Amino acid sequence: MSDPRNIDEDAILKGLSPQELEQLEYELQEMDPENAMLPAGMRQRDQTKKSPTGPFDRDALMQHLEKEALEHPDREDLVPFTGQKKGREEPLCIKRQHVSLSSALSFRKL
Repeated sequence: MSDPRNIDEDAILKGLSPQELEQLEYELQEMDPENAMLPAGMRQRDQTKKSPTGPFDRDALMQHLEKEALEHPDREDLVPFTGQKKGREEPLCIKRQHVSLSSALSFRKL
């Protein structure tokens, strides 16, 4: 019986078919889905089988979104903005005065 530390994992993985690799990946994911050492995006297996529909073109996407935004009318606010502040204003006698540390220290030396 050979030592398990001397097993060549790469040779074993190269010999697996795509279906067997997929099954192995599924089994490994099922073993510990709450592994805190894995990034959040890798804790769940990829369930999509769809191939990409085309190349990603950021500039074309941005132009399309800007065109859609300009064509779509803005929604009117339910409550118009007036800029008025609501609530009570604090009376002058209660407002706290802030004294800096340097002015307090210079006052003590007099």
